[in-house]
Amino acid sequence: MAETHVLEERIKKSYPVLTKSQKKIAEFILANPEDVVFLSSRSLGQKLGVSDATVVRFSNAIGVSGFSELQRILQSWLKVKLAPSEKLKTTSARSRNSVYAEIFKTNLDTLRKTQQEFADSKIEQAIEALNRARKVFVLGLRRSHSIAFHLYYNLSHILDNVFLISTAYGLPYDQIVEIGKRDVLVSISFPRYAKGTEEITRAAKQREATIIAITDHPLSPIGQIADVSLQVSNESPFFFGSLVSAIVIADCIVGGLSLKHKARNVNRLKSLEITLRKFGVWLS
Repeated sequence: MAETHVLEERIKKSYPVLTKSQKKIAEFILANPEDVVFLSSRSLGQKLGVSDATVVRFSNAIGVSGFSELQRILQSWLKVKLAPSEKLKTTSARSRNSVYAEIFKTNLDTLRKTQQEFADSKIEQAIEALNRARKVFVLGLRRSHSIAFHLYYNLSHILDNVFLISTAYGLPYDQIVEIGKRDVLVSISFPRYAKGTEEITRAAKQREATIIAITDHPLSPIGQIADVSLQVSNESPFFFGSLVSAIVIADCIVGGLSLKHKARNVNRLKSLEITLRKFGVWLS
């Protein structure tokens, strides 16, 4: 296993048995790895209101020999968490052909990893929630907005009440007023996590909506809030994270949901096709 995965995997496995204080440390490390690299165990403890000894015991609880070893692993992990400018700066020189080959390889690797960790039961839970929903809201800010639009566009072909939460005109918070107990929010977020996504998702949760998260980790800001958390790999050696696996998971959701009421959806798509042809949307 690559070192960039070690800390995530150890925290994920150990999280259920960690103490409340240790969980606080785990969540801070996952959300703020850049800060932890430069903090002593005492400074980290003071920042979180826990003792130096608690930080050391946390390191041991996740199977790391000490806090300095934890920081060494974090330094490797940060290769996928750095700001885009820093990631590009630290990317080694390559020929164009090798860059293209590496991008293909990285995306295939992220797909393979996502498929290996894919849980059919989780995707079925998500599909059942969407099938029962009165309204479906889809949220993704910044780079995640492209995935959100892709999912929204395809869902709108088979569901009546689908809404894309948009930042246009500064209205995302106004839109969330419409959400309630019988509704579902599909929230999409990857490092570096957009603050607005977490805020809107938490607001929807407070209004008792069902939350489906598409994210990189169960302890990500929206992963902790979600009723159903779908984890995908988004690693990349370049300044941008890979979105390929997230797109595939979105397609799995739409594909599975489309078969729930197949006859109705066939008729709906036929009707749409007739309308689009009438208005000359297609060249052919």
